[in-house]
Amino acid sequence: MKKPVISLLAVLLAITTFGQTNKRPYAYKSAYIEYELSGNTTGKQTLHIDNWGWNRSETTHSVTKMLGQKTETHQRNITIQYDSYQWVPGEKTGTKVHNQWLEDLMNDPTFDMEKFGEKTLEALNFRKTGTETIQGKVCDVWKSDIGSTSWVWNNIAVKTELKFFGTKQVMTATKIEIDASVPGNEFDIPLDIKFTETSLDPSQMNFEGIQEDGESPSDTAGENGVPEIKSLKDLKGLLKKSK
Repeated sequence: MKKPVISLLAVLLAITTFGQTNKRPYAYKSAYIEYELSGNTTGKQTLHIDNWGWNRSETTHSVTKMLGQKTETHQRNITIQYDSYQWVPGEKTGTKVHNQWLEDLMNDPTFDMEKFGEKTLEALNFRKTGTETIQGKVCDVWKSDIGSTSWVWNNIAVKTELKFFGTKQVMTATKIEIDASVPGNEFDIPLDIKFTETSLDPSQMNFEGIQEDGESPSDTAGENGVPEIKSLKDLKGLLKKSK
């Protein structure tokens, strides 16, 4: 069975979340962002950031129209350090994912997560093309060969356009507050929800196109010549040529 290729949103987070030094994802302790969703998916999303970026709380209300179908989403996502919780308000079950490989990487003083994020984006045909001003903020612009674009300021995706399978999703920040106050209960995990626990396994991710410069994919590549990430060693090996 073919393993899923890492999503564009996850890849964009890899570069926008780990651009700082000294193990802090952001240079500021907290932030508050409101997003407007447009395109095939319409709605709103709010994001609270705390603890220098290690704690994130997202609330999403959206409607997706695709292939004649309409899907409504009301979802909460909370990440505290390496644990992520996801649930639908009103339901009694959810999921909890422990990001063990990220924890291991961050505990390795020789690993450069910023370079890893950039190399991953480049492997998926994203290129930094310059800067543009969005919402009065000078953003780095990352573009892909298929037309997807992300505008990043201060490690925040001010605007993101994703295009795939004939669809388009746009996420635009309408409000950004740095060093914002965080509600006292924003990161509370509901006690009445039963969370199914899993661990993020590098063997479940393929990074299409990532290989040594000028070389063919290795003998251990998965389907379509895509190298499989089976261990932390494989993951860190992606930076071999960037050092």
